[in-house]
Amino acid sequence: MDRQTLNIIIHSKIINYTELNNKFFYYIINRMDKIQMLNNINLVVHELTESIKKQCEQDEIIKNTNIKNLSKYVKKFDRANTSEFTTSYCVSWLKSINVLLLDIVKHQDKRIFELENKVENLTNSTE
Repeated sequence: MDRQTLNIIIHSKIINYTELNNKFFYYIINRMDKIQMLNNINLVVHELTESIKKQCEQDEIIKNTNIKNLSKYVKKFDRANTSEFTTSYCVSWLKSINVLLLDIVKHQDKRIFELENKVENLTNSTE
């Protein structure tokens, strides 16, 4: 083997080594970017699930409060005698009962609407 052929072989190996090294670094950087992206997605999903849990807890608290207040006013109204039905406080109890019932109905309507959308999405996805 002459010197020129030896230089070409050495030069090609250096180029191949450099290309390999660059590809390796590109792979590592690309992989790190993907890992960072996955970590960001994981963080966003975690934040979303936490916000959904908090919203569900708040909805449950509101629902329980409305039901407790409704029970309280219904018990008061139930204990009233016939002469008290025309008094102002008894009328205010009736108004409070109606408002609380409306709130509960709105909440249930919202839940029914969400369930209907889920069922519709499931049927559309299976088709």
